[in-house]
Amino acid sequence: MRHEALITGYFEGTLTAEQQRTFEQLIGADADFAREVEFQREVRQAIALSERARLKQLLRNREQKQHNASPRLRWWIGAAAAVLLVVGGGTWLWLRTSSAPALYAEYYQAYPNTVMPTVRGETSESTAQAAFQAYDQADYANAEKLFGKLYRDTQEPYSLLYRGVSFLELGRFADADSVLAQYPTDAPLYAYACWYRALALLRLDERKQARGLLEELAKGRTPHGQTAHELLSRL
Repeated sequence: MRHEALITGYFEGTLTAEQQRTFEQLIGADADFAREVEFQREVRQAIALSERARLKQLLRNREQKQHNASPRLRWWIGAAAAVLLVVGGGTWLWLRTSSAPALYAEYYQAYPNTVMPTVRGETSESTAQAAFQAYDQADYANAEKLFGKLYRDTQEPYSLLYRGVSFLELGRFADADSVLAQYPTDAPLYAYACWYRALALLRLDERKQARGLLEELAKGRTPHGQTAHELLSRL
């Protein structure tokens, strides 16, 4: 498949500056390329979730068998399960100690368009509609420009969130961090802006700053609270 090495390098964090520029140009101009990147992201997330679920079930089965078995058999089951965890859990152990790009690829998923049905305003409506249309069509290069204009015209906080996510989709992580850092803490959807900024910082390997945001999310009753707590345990 075309550009396979480029996509792999993006997820593994091994792109050179020139390759990164090529990646950004392709994802903004080539719809097929953007779809392939999203597909591979979903596959990587599914593999990680499947591996975790499989190993959790393995541990539950081991505990149940040990509870019902004789003392001598319990020792044998425990030893056998330990071998299985070493052999079968290799992927899980790798994921627990994986690089920032790998963790980012596992946890990142684009934020859906939940705002457009409630957008109002005579002046800004056409800009908002164009921005969300570009976003829904994965035209993130155009979307980030339109959301930037929308924010300058209206100061609507949600435009910062969607512009930040557009930057993430383009692989422009520093720009995403810069935009999402402007999100007002008392505005609706702040928890989502906080989550995506934490992921941007993680992808930049700024783990200390990412950890601070994740701790904020984990302490409160937020949509990403539990996931933030899990990700914290892996940093």
